[in-house]
Amino acid sequence: MPRLRSSGLWSPQGLSVVLLVASAFVLAHPYTGIRHDGTLYAGDALARLLPDGFRDDLYFLFGSQGRFTLLPALYASLISAFGIGNGTIVGLLVAFALYLAATWYFVAWFAPPRWQAFCVLSVTLGWTLYGGNRIFGYSEPFLTARSFAEPAVLLGLAWLVRGRLWLAIAALLLALTIHPLIAAGGCLVAWIYLSGRDRRWLVLAPVGVVTLLALGAIGRGPFSDLFSRYDAEWLALVHEANGHAFVLRWTMLDYGVLVFNAAVLWFAARLAAERVELRRLVIAAGIAGVGATIASLVLVDLVGNPFFGKLQIWRAEWVMQWVAMATLPLVLRALWQRGEHGRVAAAFMAIGWAAPFSVAPSLLAVMAMVIDAARSRFVVTRVTTRIVCGVAVLVGLAITVQYEARVFKLGVLLDQPLHAVIAQALTMSLVILAGALLLLRAVPKLAWAGPVAGLIVLAGAINFWDQRGAWTRKLESYPTGTHIWPGLIEPQAKVYWYRDLIAPWVLLGHGNYYTQQQGSGAVFSRDMVVELDKRRKVTALLDFQEQICRMMNNLSEKQGSCEPDAEAVRTVCTEGGIDYVVLQSSLEGAKPLAEFSTGVVENGYEKKFFLYRCSALNPR
Repeated sequence: MPRLRSSGLWSPQGLSVVLLVASAFVLAHPYTGIRHDGTLYAGDALARLLPDGFRDDLYFLFGSQGRFTLLPALYASLISAFGIGNGTIVGLLVAFALYLAATWYFVAWFAPPRWQAFCVLSVTLGWTLYGGNRIFGYSEPFLTARSFAEPAVLLGLAWLVRGRLWLAIAALLLALTIHPLIAAGGCLVAWIYLSGRDRRWLVLAPVGVVTLLALGAIGRGPFSDLFSRYDAEWLALVHEANGHAFVLRWTMLDYGVLVFNAAVLWFAARLAAERVELRRLVIAAGIAGVGATIASLVLVDLVGNPFFGKLQIWRAEWVMQWVAMATLPLVLRALWQRGEHGRVAAAFMAIGWAAPFSVAPSLLAVMAMVIDAARSRFVVTRVTTRIVCGVAVLVGLAITVQYEARVFKLGVLLDQPLHAVIAQALTMSLVILAGALLLLRAVPKLAWAGPVAGLIVLAGAINFWDQRGAWTRKLESYPTGTHIWPGLIEPQAKVYWYRDLIAPWVLLGHGNYYTQQQGSGAVFSRDMVVELDKRRKVTALLDFQEQICRMMNNLSEKQGSCEPDAEAVRTVCTEGGIDYVVLQSSLEGAKPLAEFSTGVVENGYEKKFFLYRCSALNPR
């Protein structure tokens, strides 16, 4: 890998490395549209532009998560300027650029120039998902408040370790206004780091506790339930809607990620003994991640405190994981240089890294720690080292093939196998660019071969970055304020758009009666989760009917449609007090009030929507 120094950033070799990392990042983060939490943040932005239409939506009925972030204001401006689809892409690309810049700036503090690109690639291509059920991750390929809060936190920590305290405080405060839960992890790491350097910072602990107790005694806003406990009904409902927020409900795979990250930081702290500040940062990240997870287990799972359940303090694990992934290449290099024992330990850690979300990472990490710690008690031969390293290579290749096969299968399902495969062919693209880098080193006259190859690969990556399906692309192209059935739905009518949240927001500018996704913030409000459960039970008949239909289709090896029947829809309308229902299929024996043809063909059929007035479905 060419040496990249600040003075040589615009040199052929420097540009080649930058383009290499940028290409890898783009290929590793394909865009599939507004999804996951991105749907909710898009809704927060649309609600600012169309407040009357969203007031009665379940997500907004008890206060949305948009109350705690500045993102909806920025997002609404982007939508006003570019439309919802292009505005989302612009926001996401800006967030990606900030994240990559903050990552490289941070890495440049602790990694030697020759290894900076490897550390950034480790963060880019390594594990990003963390926490319960691996629902959340950093540098996610959809736009949320986390997209901007994460680079702000990383920039703050990078300034902190460089001694620029006031800039660090400013960046962390900015992160708090964007996403308090994500920023809290960075603030915790910063406080532990500063306390390790100067014990006077520890005074913030009692000050913070007293302030928190005082706010809890006042009982206003989010502090109103500081001294409360989940009642049985609330706890059961939150477990069902937001089980990932409870550490005891995590899986063994989730704990395994935590163990692997802790092992990486344990090695980093041991091997960086002479670099005091780096060692202090690594220890701070480890204490913050593990400590916050244990604290959440005690305060939320065991004590049952809803205030700390809302804080989700275990999210500090994201900073711990980021530091672990960023330092992993340095750890592997240092272990490799420690002889046969170290090489075996390095191979175990590499295999663990290559096999995420299984029991392998945690077990291999513990074995690596034991081998390194007990190196003086047994002998490791060179033959053993070669066997273990060979296994590591084979495991890596097997996982790569399995990953590409899964991507190809996904591409077939999306009717775009070529795009999916090419967009995810990280190994092929990066090998081509790496070969160009080696060539330019061997033949100085071809110095610009690296940047040229890098631009070609980056252009290809950007060309295939947008992996949205035809319907998603069409949906996100509609202008704000669209109403596909103007004059047919009263402003205060209760509309149930079956199994879709973003469609009614974009195509009607109107709230939806129920989708499971509206309960993403159920942990923040008892009233909300109770109402969510009530509406889930009302609409369960349609879900049950569809599940039975699909099961029968599978048994008979048929691919028939599984639309609900008119009687089931009538029952849901009556029990939920619903005025209109929107379905993707027509009801037998019932005439729709209106229908809408999208012009998009899926599985050989044009995608259509049918609007039914519930009062017209009443039995005669």
